Amino acid sequence: MKNFQFDRSEYAVSFNGERLMLLPKEYHLLHFLYEHLNQTLSREVLLDGVWPMEAPTDRTVDDHVYRLRKKLAAFDGVVIETIRGTGYRLKIKQPSEDNPLSYDQEFKESMDVLFRKYIAFGQGTGLKSIASQHDALAIPIEAHKKVYLHFVNGDFRWFTLESQDVPFSQKLFYLLHIYGIIQFQFDQTCKYAEKALQSNALPWVQHQEFDVFGMIGIYLNNGNFEQAAQKIKFVHSKIEAGEMSQDIATYIKVQEIKLVLASRQFGPLESHFAEGDQLFHNYPYLREKGRYLMLKGFAKWMNTSGKEGLQLMEEGFMTLGASKFVPNMLNGVKDLMDLSRHLSVEVPKEYQVKWDTFSKQFDFKGLAREIERLFRQSL
Repeated sequence: MKNFQFDRSEYAVSFNGERLMLLPKEYHLLHFLYEHLNQTLSREVLLDGVWPMEAPTDRTVDDHVYRLRKKLAAFDGVVIETIRGTGYRLKIKQPSEDNPLSYDQEFKESMDVLFRKYIAFGQGTGLKSIASQHDALAIPIEAHKKVYLHFVNGDFRWFTLESQDVPFSQKLFYLLHIYGIIQFQFDQTCKYAEKALQSNALPWVQHQEFDVFGMIGIYLNNGNFEQAAQKIKFVHSKIEAGEMSQDIATYIKVQEIKLVLASRQFGPLESHFAEGDQLFHNYPYLREKGRYLMLKGFAKWMNTSGKEGLQLMEEGFMTLGASKFVPNMLNGVKDLMDLSRHLSVEVPKEYQVKWDTFSKQFDFKGLAREIERLFRQSL
């Protein structure tokens, strides 16, 4: 089945290789209709879903549907039907025959390899292009990839409000990451993470990944420095034994530097930076490199090299922006916010502003409450 790809940051939607820019309410109306595909929705339901806490009229719905229909004419097979006396229904007409590529194992494997490569190198734009290729070729994209793309695009509300048809276990890995980013109740984050691991609520592969890598950052932020160090040591032993890929060292280097800073053990910093410079020359992964540069800049900024430090932080932030991985842009700024609490120093003013802007844009407080509600219900 063909699927839309929604980009809330630009109020854009893609379908079958075509991209369309919409006005904010047109975007939200289409998204709401798509979440209720093939269902007839009354004007009252649409008003509640798209214009909550506002006072529009039925005419508002009709006018927006009229304009949206004109724009959707660019998408072959997409129609908004009027159900006389009731409301509207979104339908997507499917081709009469399946694409034979859907059954080609070599093609599927090559797409999987490309998907993983884009993740490794931090190429969010590339990931979106794969989704577009699936649409253009009329090949359904796998469910786990769709979930991951919501995470990459920063569509965090999807995980709490718009994904009831996706099992909680398939969202839990991402909910734990989102929750760890958006708030500073480190003990709460640690509690929910440990509970998820103890209850075996995560799929096995994600359980393994979160237990090894996810818990490093959680322990670090919670001040459990010894436990974080033990996890890091474990990963190094696996890399040296050839049981983990060498490129994982980029993520571990970021965590090592953050640990050194947070625990005030500043002595090894220069050797870490020397190793990091070489490591990111060999493995230029944008997500980890961006965070590395921001941490390196923060360290120099604290050590009286203010101008150079600010330049490095900005370079790191721009690198994260180029990756198009929204969670990692947030993580880069969150690293500084976390360290400011551990070290009792203020972050540079522009990064406090960035954090406040993100907090408002994604409604961190409301989102945290929703995630906590899901955790209480399901863990």
